[in-house]
Amino acid sequence: MTVATPNTSTGKSIGDLGLRRAQFKVLASRARFRVVVAGRRFGKTRLALVMLIVVALRYAHTRNWYVAPTRPWAKDVAWEDLKNLLGVNTVLPLPPKRPSQQQASR
Repeated sequence: MTVATPNTSTGKSIGDLGLRRAQFKVLASRARFRVVVAGRRFGKTRLALVMLIVVALRYAHTRNWYVAPTRPWAKDVAWEDLKNLLGVNTVLPLPPKRPSQQQASR
């Protein structure tokens, strides 16, 4: 995977992805396997989600996974961040209620 090197001098955030320089180094690495040993505020989840999106966009019609020990854990940790990165509206309107069979027969 090839990722363009950012042209920033501030070093705070890389583009609209919200990656810092250290995270971008991992993203831009050409290694087959990337192992990140970092503290709890490094942004490993954010980095994993950006990598997931980049690979999904690069290789169309493929299945890509975010894996955690349990489904609720994955949802708690990453689901909202993934929706924010993709710009998905988090609140969807409820569909209109259909009348029940009893009400319709009256």
